[in-house]
Amino acid sequence: MGSNTGALILGIVGGIFCVITIIPGLILLWKLIVKPKLFKNSPQKYRGKNTYAIITGAAGGIGKAFAEKFAKEGFNLIIIARREEILKEMKQEFEEKYQINVKVIANDLIFIDKENQWNQIEKELKGIDIGVLVNNVGMCQYLPGKFGDIDIKDINNMVSLNIRVLTILTHIIISIMIKRKEKGLIINMSSATSFVPFPMFQVYAASKAFIKQFNDSLYSEYKEKIDCICYCPWYIKTEMTKIRETSIYVLEPEEFVEYCFLFFGQQNHIDPYWFHYLMDIGAWLYPTDIFGSMILSMQTFVRQRLLLKLQQKNKK
Repeated sequence: MGSNTGALILGIVGGIFCVITIIPGLILLWKLIVKPKLFKNSPQKYRGKNTYAIITGAAGGIGKAFAEKFAKEGFNLIIIARREEILKEMKQEFEEKYQINVKVIANDLIFIDKENQWNQIEKELKGIDIGVLVNNVGMCQYLPGKFGDIDIKDINNMVSLNIRVLTILTHIIISIMIKRKEKGLIINMSSATSFVPFPMFQVYAASKAFIKQFNDSLYSEYKEKIDCICYCPWYIKTEMTKIRETSIYVLEPEEFVEYCFLFFGQQNHIDPYWFHYLMDIGAWLYPTDIFGSMILSMQTFVRQRLLLKLQQKNKK
């Protein structure tokens, strides 16, 4: 992957603004450094005698990183994804390495409504102490494109997986969590695309905005019994993002999750990595029209490049 000049510029502009105006810089220091150190919140507060953490989209990337991190903390796991072989390998590895129990649910959640499997999921979770839910599963179309050019199947799948599955699973889990003696934790994975115009990925961005809004409302409703937090990162090196190299603006999933663990119970949503936070500030400084035009130009170029690769691949 080539250098993303736009990402660097956003972070630099955000950093300069924080230095010049002082107040955003102080807020950044408070949120990302001072508050997490003053009010440390151990994940053990969510753990009882035989507590499980549920992670969706657990077969790779951020989901797998969350699964291993919670396994290290002594949580039993319920890992959900469509690739059963990978989940079974994770089960064997984590049970041997961390002396925990791992339950595998191999399910392509895109089709869970069509196949009417929610009752089966509820049965599998019955009687289990669930202390943590990580709503990580999600998808994005392969090719950036204007809304009228996106395949209806991709639109349906994004709405189903990114919104409907997350909403229904959270509804099921909350009814379990509110009965616990210990507090519960719900982690919702959103994106920096949730608060800025993001043409060519408009459905994905809108679905992530839903997640952020949904999370913030749950935070207010259940904060006495459940800590709800939403993470809104920029670039993470995962299979979905197709990013192959790390940099100051691209994190490995394991690095990102380490940052995430600093903020449980701290606030309703945050971009936990400092350079991504600066990119947020840089993005907010741009007028909406200008920022949207920049993204449109960038993603149009990406689309052309991907189409060229597909054409070359088809010729072979």
